[in-house]
Amino acid sequence: MHLSGSSVAKFTTIMVGYQGSSFRFWVNQKPAVIKFEKDGSSIKAGMLKNTIDVDKSADAVAINKFTAAETAAIDSFKANNKSWFRQDSLIAVFESLNRKLAAKKVDYVRNKPESYYAFWLFRRELVYLDHDIGDLNAVFDQKFDQQRKSSKEGKEIQLRLTGRSLTKGKKAVEFVATDIHNQTIDLKNFKGKNVLITFWATWCAPCIEEFPKIKELRSSYPADSLEFIFVSLDADPKKYRAALQKYDLPGLHIYNDIEVLKKYGVLAIPQVYLVDKKGTISYSRADQADPNLRLLERTLAENFGAVK
Repeated sequence: MHLSGSSVAKFTTIMVGYQGSSFRFWVNQKPAVIKFEKDGSSIKAGMLKNTIDVDKSADAVAINKFTAAETAAIDSFKANNKSWFRQDSLIAVFESLNRKLAAKKVDYVRNKPESYYAFWLFRRELVYLDHDIGDLNAVFDQKFDQQRKSSKEGKEIQLRLTGRSLTKGKKAVEFVATDIHNQTIDLKNFKGKNVLITFWATWCAPCIEEFPKIKELRSSYPADSLEFIFVSLDADPKKYRAALQKYDLPGLHIYNDIEVLKKYGVLAIPQVYLVDKKGTISYSRADQADPNLRLLERTLAENFGAVK
């Protein structure tokens, strides 16, 4: 296999999985070679040229030791609760254990900001985890040096953190994207209107379940005062087009625009934002649970000065 191209990072990460084994390697601009050897029913890394085996690096070994107790607690929980994902109470326990592991990883980065591995881990993993956004911002702002913060990787981190900070009362992040009809969508052009931005995908069952309520909201308010923008995370254009036809979603549609996803720091879907006439977020699904979108419905009514 031959790989080529460019990257925003100091090192490009190559991930390989085979028969239950997984490997992560770093390569840079120098021609690199990674060879694997048969190891029973699996494989192992053999000859490496201009390549770093990430999981065997000193930092990877150190963080595994630093988080051993938290990782063991998660492994034990999963071993003793095979169907944990089917019970809300067990899901809550699992999420709590994951938050403890995330906090420990953030502490490692906080204590070793000079390490590129720590910076890489922060960009690749920690900005996505369920951890206090204020603490993540503090680590980024106070621990990493200016050279790293102003690098392409640093700017990508900043975009993610900004997106995760988008809560009620904050200004919406402006974006320019191309819709499925090759028309430009510029969020700032919708000032003076309410805009509902929905992040979804065809494989997201909870997203699909909310479509009837979203369509009901569409029919409840005038189109010239409320715009709907749907941003899909899909990777299969055929399935995406078929879903649009099937569900007949009213509004503007953006297909898998990575820059929009980065700017809004989308970690899970469905995610919904309501932007008011002044460009301020008046509703964010991430702020609190909103079964059946009742809070969204009430917020829209307030924005339009009516109780519905």
